[in-house]
Amino acid sequence: MKVKAKSFEAWKVIMITLVFLSYCVGMMPGEKAQAVYDKYLDNGIFGMAFFFVLVGFGIGIHYHKKFINLNKKNYLEFLGKKLGILYPLYMIMQTVFLILALCSHPGSQEIKTLIVKYIISIPMLQAMIPKAGYYMALNPVSWFVSAIFLIYLLAPVIGMLAARMKRDLKRSGLVIVGLIVVYIIVAGPLADAMVLKQDMPYLFLMNLILFCIGVWLANFRLNIRIETDRSAGRNLLTGAELVVLVAAVLIYLGTVGKYGIPAALLRLLLYVLIVMVFSYDGGMISHIFTLSPFGILSSMVFDFYLTQYFVIRYIGTPIQKRFGDSGKDIVISIILAYIINWCIVLVIKVIKKIYRKIRYRVSSFAGDLGTDGVVDDYLDDGYEEIDQTNINTEAYDRSRLDPMAVEITETEDE
Repeated sequence: MKVKAKSFEAWKVIMITLVFLSYCVGMMPGEKAQAVYDKYLDNGIFGMAFFFVLVGFGIGIHYHKKFINLNKKNYLEFLGKKLGILYPLYMIMQTVFLILALCSHPGSQEIKTLIVKYIISIPMLQAMIPKAGYYMALNPVSWFVSAIFLIYLLAPVIGMLAARMKRDLKRSGLVIVGLIVVYIIVAGPLADAMVLKQDMPYLFLMNLILFCIGVWLANFRLNIRIETDRSAGRNLLTGAELVVLVAAVLIYLGTVGKYGIPAALLRLLLYVLIVMVFSYDGGMISHIFTLSPFGILSSMVFDFYLTQYFVIRYIGTPIQKRFGDSGKDIVISIILAYIINWCIVLVIKVIKKIYRKIRYRVSSFAGDLGTDGVVDDYLDDGYEEIDQTNINTEAYDRSRLDPMAVEITETEDE
C-alpha cells in the first residue's frame, strides 16, 4: 500500500496560518486587537499541537522499515539528517535576535543573560528549562525546534516499538487509548495551570505524547485500505472529510466545548480524524487540498514558522500602529505581515535551492576526480544514497526538507 497523503500539505498551511494569526494579533496594541485575540485567536496551541501528531504519523509511515531493526548507524544517520534540516535557519534566527537585542543597548547584566540564552540555544536544550524567558530564548518560536529535536532523539526507539507491533492492531489500539488517557490527564485539568506557570518540560511531555499517538496511528493507516478509485470509496471519504472540516471549525471556535466535553480531548480526537481521513487523498476536499499552491507553501512552512516572530515584531506591529486600531486596520496589517512573511521565506527557499545546486556540482566534480560518484544527500529525509549519474535535482519532493513535512512516501507490502 502506498501512502501519499498530499492533502496534509494544505493542513500544514492552515495550521501555521492559525499560529501566525495568534502571534500577530496577540502582539498588536489596542483594545480592538486584544478583543479579537481573546475571542478567536487565543488558541495558538491548536495549530502547534497538530504538527506533533502529524510529524509522528509521518515518521511512523516512512521510517518503520528502518526502525524495526534499529541499530547505531540508522540512529545516527536519522539524527544527522534531521539536524541538518533543523539547525541552519534556527541558528541564523537566534543570531539575528541576539544582534538585535544587543543593539538596543542593554545593561551589563542583560548582556550576560542574553549570552547565556544564546549558549543554551546552541545545543537546542531550552525546551527542558523550566524558567520563564529561557525556553523561548531570543527567537520565542525557537522552542518548537528545541522540542522537536529532543523528540527526534527518542523517535527511533519509539518508532521501533511501534513498528514491531505493526500487524497487531489490538495492541496498537490499546497503546493509543492509553496515550490518549494520559494526555487528557496531563493536558486537560492542568493545561491552564501549565500555561500560567510557563513550565516548558511539562509542555514538552504533552507534545511527546502527541507525537507517540501519531506514530501508533500509522500502524492503523498501514492496515486499513479504502478503494479510492471507486465511486463508493470516494463518496465515503468526501462525506468524512466534510464532517472533519465542520468539526474543526466548531472545535476551534469552542462551540462543542460548551457541552462540557474537555477541550483537550476534542482537539486530540480532531487531530486523529484529520490524520486518518485525509491520509487517503480520495475525497473531494482532498482533491482541492492537493492543488499545487498548497504544496508550494507547505514546503516553506518551517521557514515561515521560524521567521514569523521577526516579521510580526519588526514589521507587522509597526504597520498596525501606523494604521490604527479599527477592525479594517487590523485586517490590513495582518494581511501585509502575512504576505511579507511568505516573501521572506520564498527568498530563503531560493537561496537553499542555489546552495543545493552548487553542492551537487561540487560533488559531481569530486566524483570526476576519482571519488565513488555517490552523494549521501543529507538534505533529504530518506536514507538512500543518490547515484549522481541518475540524479534529477529538480524532481525531488522538497517538501520533505521541512521538519514539519509529512514524510509519507513509503510503499508497503499488501
